[in-house]
Amino acid sequence: MSAAASAPPTRLLRLWLPRARATAAVASAAASEAQAGDLVLLRGAVGAGKSEFARHFVREAVGDTQIPVPSPTFLLQHSYELPGKVALHHYDLYRLDDTRSLGRLQLRERFADAVCVVEWPELIPMEHLPAERLNVKLEICGDGTIPEVVLQDVKATDKEDVMDGDGGEYEDRQCRKVELEAYGPRWCAFCQAMEDAVKKLDDPGRQDFGGIRLVKS
Repeated sequence: MSAAASAPPTRLLRLWLPRARATAAVASAAASEAQAGDLVLLRGAVGAGKSEFARHFVREAVGDTQIPVPSPTFLLQHSYELPGKVALHHYDLYRLDDTRSLGRLQLRERFADAVCVVEWPELIPMEHLPAERLNVKLEICGDGTIPEVVLQDVKATDKEDVMDGDGGEYEDRQCRKVELEAYGPRWCAFCQAMEDAVKKLDDPGRQDFGGIRLVKS
């Protein structure tokens, strides 16, 4: 069988995230049925929202919206226990400077038997990644690149549009764009369900999810 024939199915979904609540909605949806073997790779520049995405993912998976989820920038890894005794590992590899440092984290083993969320995964060799995974690329968008209808959603920030980083809560008025790249049937089905749900939102319902919209190509 050729490599192309054996490759897992893929799907790409792009969304506008005008407000903090939209970022939380996507992260929570991705974590809603977390199970052992799930891998989410978070990419984007400093400040793009990777830690915030991870925070909401962990809280949804654990089932506690108030649990502190600090970024493991210095410790590299924080671990949590999910219902059913499944482990969830949150990694931040920003401070690693070469692949030799990855060995002590036992990533290949953890990818197989736990739920894993990885910020700054660029150092991980491709051959260490499982066939099923979700790549999440976040970016902050300037006003000049945002359609007017999305810009109106950005300006509609309300009391629930807050980020809660390590320094405490703060209002977030950054518009983001997220690219979800799904590998494997499980994550492809998630992206399809997310796309279908966003398409069905009317304007009042859209505001309940932070103004989330599909990016039109």
